Amino acid sequence: MRKWSRARAWGTATAAMLVASLLVAVAPSAATAVEPTTLTGVVFTDDPPPVDPPAPEPDPAPAPYVSSTPQISGKVAVGSTLTAKPGSWTSGSTFTYRWYANGKAISKATTSTLKLTKAVKGKRISVRVVGKKAGYTAVAKTSAKTPRVATAATPKISGSKQVGKTLRVVRGTWTPGTKFSYQWLADGKPITKAKKSTLKITKSLKPKKITVTVTGKKAGYATVSKTSTTPKRTSRWIEVDLSSQTMTMREGSKAVATYKVSTGTKSHPTKTGTFKIRAKLRIQNMGNPNLSRPPYYYTKNVPWVMYFNGDQALHGAYWHNNFGRVMSHGCVNLPVNVAKKLYAWAKVGTTVVVKR
Repeated sequence: MRKWSRARAWGTATAAMLVASLLVAVAPSAATAVEPTTLTGVVFTDDPPPVDPPAPEPDPAPAPYVSSTPQISGKVAVGSTLTAKPGSWTSGSTFTYRWYANGKAISKATTSTLKLTKAVKGKRISVRVVGKKAGYTAVAKTSAKTPRVATAATPKISGSKQVGKTLRVVRGTWTPGTKFSYQWLADGKPITKAKKSTLKITKSLKPKKITVTVTGKKAGYATVSKTSTTPKRTSRWIEVDLSSQTMTMREGSKAVATYKVSTGTKSHPTKTGTFKIRAKLRIQNMGNPNLSRPPYYYTKNVPWVMYFNGDQALHGAYWHNNFGRVMSHGCVNLPVNVAKKLYAWAKVGTTVVVKR
């Protein structure tokens, strides 16, 4: 009985020593980290888990370069000016230009405008615009082609602006094959039903400024409208009144002086209309020394001659004194002293209005 108890006691002591040794072996030292304890899937430690630094955000992409297809404005006719309209581009862009006719570069045409000359008539015009801005790649855009360049003239009006008289359109030179339409205007406003090449003057129209717009159309070409102009009378001009047989020197609306004259007979009428003095001669022989041929007169040393319409002129007449009565072969006869005064007063280019 005692023997068994001693052995059991020894066994118990030995077991206690073994447990103590194991505890010493697994006890943490000051330099040993505490092992985590797992509890229902959650890990507890003395320090937070490490966190990776956030990735740097990429630089924002630059805004795209905004560009537009250019457009062309203006009348597509010889003598007119076209303008390139770049459209909407990135703010701060600068532009260069190049104009083309039927796809071929026009020499020295490198600005935003183009004056259409006879060299480009019948051709189609386009413009290439290059836009640039620092930090962006340059962009080139080309406009659509225009219709063919037309030939069109500013119309003129012939005839007398007297009640009952008829005014006519003088169209001038246009592209061959052009078809025309007309619109007469009074003080800039269209006259109802006045859509022919002629206009009869009524009492209501006489005091108004009459003009006419001519519109020309031809397939493949630009449609062009041109409006007539009236003579500028802000400076000196001459008025010849066939009804009163007078000549008035005017400055604007002011009459400087009025004199009696002699104009053409019924068989050799002085033509009505608006003209300009085109030549001046101090003295000239007029007519034909061979009186068997037209104009069947010959007058030497005619003084102070000013041509305004073909062979019709204002000039001095020393061979008669019947001023105030029709006498001439179409010219406007003036007293010699008046002709000399008018010759000094008027220049080449001075407007002459002959009315009835």
